[in-house]
Amino acid sequence: MRAAVVKEFNKNLRAHIKKAGITQEMLSEFSGVSITTLGGWLSCGVQPSIDKVCRVARVLRVTLNDLIPPEIYK
Repeated sequence: MRAAVVKEFNKNLRAHIKKAGITQEMLSEFSGVSITTLGGWLSCGVQPSIDKVCRVARVLRVTLNDLIPPEIYK
């Protein structure tokens, strides 16, 4: 992913966690994605894998497009 896409993912993920009213720890537990991985995503330093983003999206009840900007597919 390009840096701009990772930054947009970070922003979207933060917004959806807040909207869901859950903590990062809860999201980690419910999705099976480690808190270390979530922390890496939220610090804008780590590129997410699609399988883990899918798990997070299910917990947050959003689509992949809600988390990852559609321009990544172009």
